[in-house]
Amino acid sequence: MENEREQIEELRRWWKENGRTAVIGVILGLGAVAGWNGWQRYQQGQQEMASVRYEQLLAEVKDGNHAQAVVHAKSLIEDFPRSGYAPLAALLAARGALADGNAEEARKELRWAIAHGKDLAVRDLARLRLGRLLIQLQDNASALALANKIETPSFRGLGAELKGDALVASGESEKARAAYADALKSTDLPAASRARIRMKLDDIGVRKLWKGPQSSTG
Repeated sequence: MENEREQIEELRRWWKENGRTAVIGVILGLGAVAGWNGWQRYQQGQQEMASVRYEQLLAEVKDGNHAQAVVHAKSLIEDFPRSGYAPLAALLAARGALADGNAEEARKELRWAIAHGKDLAVRDLARLRLGRLLIQLQDNASALALANKIETPSFRGLGAELKGDALVASGESEKARAAYADALKSTDLPAASRARIRMKLDDIGVRKLWKGPQSSTG
């Protein structure tokens, strides 16, 4: 009985000294959980809204409304910059800009996708598209640098093709041949891409035959 009283007295003393702190701690803990759950619901809501906007954007691209697609893509990026849909919208904005002949705007959007894409495959897809654009703009060195950064396994064959294209544009046919041959080693290369790369290899051979043997001097 005496032992029981001592325990009760000890409990009262502890509560007097620590009870308020303990209650505050519990309240703060519950508040943190509620705050986290609220944040999670907010994030989910943002993703869902971004998803709806992205589906609308895809429909516009499919219908050929390029100018409208660019405007709405930029709006999606501005409203939901941290969503996974923003880099995808940038890719579509770049496509629309190119369709309207605005290469500079396309380059800007593709660079944004590379800088902000959360998924490596999205960043590498943007690198592939930007690399092809840069070759058209005769910036072969930058295109080659992008090709060398591609790491996604399913894109390595296309990355090697881009490297070959940049080397051909720079007049380095033998290095391009090696890059194309490396591209054909990729097991994930689509059949259409494989046929296209073989044609590029054949074209290098035809160019070499057309130039003929180089005569030595001295």
